[in-house]
Formats: sequence, structure tokens, C-alpha cells
Amino acid sequence: MIRKLYSLVAGDCVPDNPDSTQHHEILLGGFLYLQILKERIDDYLSGVRQQIMSDLRAEANKLPRAKPVNFHDKRVFAQVFQKYHFDLGNKMIYFLATGNLNSASGLDLQQVTGYTIVAEKLNFLR
Repeated sequence: MIRKLYSLVAGDCVPDNPDSTQHHEILLGGFLYLQILKERIDDYLSGVRQQIMSDLRAEANKLPRAKPVNFHDKRVFAQVFQKYHFDLGNKMIYFLATGNLNSASGLDLQQVTGYTIVAEKLNFLR
């Protein structure tokens, strides 16, 4: 990189074209699915964490609805998971069926639509 910088300043070479194919990034389906899955699982875990923190705050403030939280009891986590409903399968099915990315962070992608082609639209003569 240093040699290239010196040769660019000396005028021996031209600057790189940002539209060149060597600067393009390939986004394969598996990586995209993994990014979506990772974000959904992070959302789920943060929601479960918020629910647990809410239960702990209610217990600490001695609210009337508060029950003692015992993390050694398996029923505590079962109740937390029931309170925070999350369906990862439907979100992935929605993405695959519509091609629309429903993401809070955007996953550092420049577009949110057009990731899949609906099979019925491939041949208008059918």
C-alpha cells in the first residue's frame, strides 16, 4: 500500500476506480440468512434479559404483582419465555417469501427490499 501511495503521488499510476469489480462485495445467501438469524437471536435474548430485569426490579421495589425470583427453579425461565413470545421461523419465512428485510439495524446493507424473486413473476406467459 505504501508503494502504491508513493507511485500515485509521483504520478506513476492512477487512482483506483471505486466501481471496479475488485471493490465489489459478494453477499451470498447463507451469509445473509446467518446475519438475519444472528440479529433475531440477539433481539430475542435482549428481550428475555429485559423481562428478567423487569421481574427483578418489581421484586426489589416490592410491587404487589412481584413474586420472588429464584433462578434455581426451572419454572422461572419457563415463565419468562412464555411472557416474551418470539417466533423466529415466521420471520425467516416472511423474508424468504417477500424478499423484504425487516431489520432494526439494517445489517449494514444498502437495500431493504428485493432479496428474492417470487417464482410466479419469472414467466409472465404461464
